[in-house]
Formats: sequence, structure tokens, C-alpha cells
Amino acid sequence: MAVIIQLRRDTAANWTSNNPTLAAGELAIETDTDFYKIGDGSTAWTSLGYSSLPSGTAPLASPALTGTPTAPTAAAGTNTTQIATTAFVEAKPTTSVLQVQVFS
Repeated sequence: MAVIIQLRRDTAANWTSNNPTLAAGELAIETDTDFYKIGDGSTAWTSLGYSSLPSGTAPLASPALTGTPTAPTAAAGTNTTQIATTAFVEAKPTTSVLQVQVFS
């Protein structure tokens, strides 16, 4: 049986105006800012701090990667815009065969 998890969501203005107290562990999202708070069961919305992603988390769109990021090696013959690893590039054949058909 499928389980549906639904988060509480509303605009920042409505959250502030209603000022609810979220249950402990309850997640609520501001739909116009994408900020979210996690309830503790006793603190009202306006006194509850915003939660954030863990330190070092990269955004999905155009992440600025540092250090030595890794990626899976694509299958031979892959011709897409996905990331090419060193292993993929080095596995490419070093010689090519050119076939020319001459008509006379």
C-alpha cells in the first residue's frame, strides 16, 4: 500500500498571521520563499527559526563543486552531454579507421 506524506504549506504572510505551533518534527514550507521550519511542539511559528540544508550541500542546478568530485563512468559509445570521466575518455579508441569509397 502506498504511503502519502503531505507537508503543511502556506505563504510566509499566512504563516506569520496565523502563527501556529507545529507538532514536534512537523515540517512546514513557505510556498512563496521555499524556506521551511521544523516544529518542536511548543514554539509558535514566528519564534521558530528557519531550518536549512546541511553544510556543504550543493544546489541541484549548477553546483559549484570543489575538491575531487566523482561521477559514474559512462558506457562505451555514450554520446550525450553527461559528464565524461577520465576513465571514459581514456577508454576511447586511439585509432580510427577511415573508409573512402572512390567512384570513377
